[in-house]
Amino acid sequence: MSDSSILNIIVHPQPEAEFSPNVEQLCQEVGTVTFTNESLGGTAYTWDFDNGVTSTVTNPDATFFGAGDYDVNLIASNQFGCADTVSHPFTVYEQVLPDFSMDTQYGCEDLLVQFSDESVNASYWEWDFGDGTYALGPNPSHTYYESGEYQVS
Repeated sequence: MSDSSILNIIVHPQPEAEFSPNVEQLCQEVGTVTFTNESLGGTAYTWDFDNGVTSTVTNPDATFFGAGDYDVNLIASNQFGCADTVSHPFTVYEQVLPDFSMDTQYGCEDLLVQFSDESVNASYWEWDFGDGTYALGPNPSHTYYESGEYQVS
């Protein structure tokens, strides 16, 4: 005769934490970001937005007040105490305030105009000269070969 002992081992499922924001980046003055929880197997959620704010709402909204890079963290846990953590970077950019000037607003055909960027926080420039032509860069010049009135943006 032999004696034996039987013990049961219970292994609980591991949740998988995942989320996405409704925008990939944000300009400083734009507003609130909604985060969509895409976790599997979680029953409780803890968010840390890296801006001094936390939440336990399943799909929270968060407001970021300063420009910078943030690491948004989500912990998804279940009723058995199993948990998973995911972190994604989120960038808030300085608000861009577009503005420009030009050296002249009128003249005769073949008018050469020099444009000067006066924008705040710009890092990319795309100009529309109003005559079907475009340019990139902060301070382009453009020649208007035909008479008319052109709206520049």
